[in-house]
Amino acid sequence: MQEIGFLSVREVAKILCTTPNAIYIAICEGRSGDTIPPSVKIGGRRLFEKQIVTDWIGILTIVSEFGGTKCYSK
Repeated sequence: MQEIGFLSVREVAKILCTTPNAIYIAICEGRSGDTIPPSVKIGGRRLFEKQIVTDWIGILTIVSEFGGTKCYSK
């Protein structure tokens, strides 16, 4: 069975070049999946599945072919 890896809010914020607070605000505003990757709450912690984050960034990279600053690190 394959083990699922998770990223913390702080780790995802670093990948997306934003702050953890901005991640929490996006979640509270219901923008999970749009402006940030989908997440889950496990034991009181907000976590992001590594593979979902990677896939989400890949989709954004394809959609944003018109330039702009990218801080995504795979």
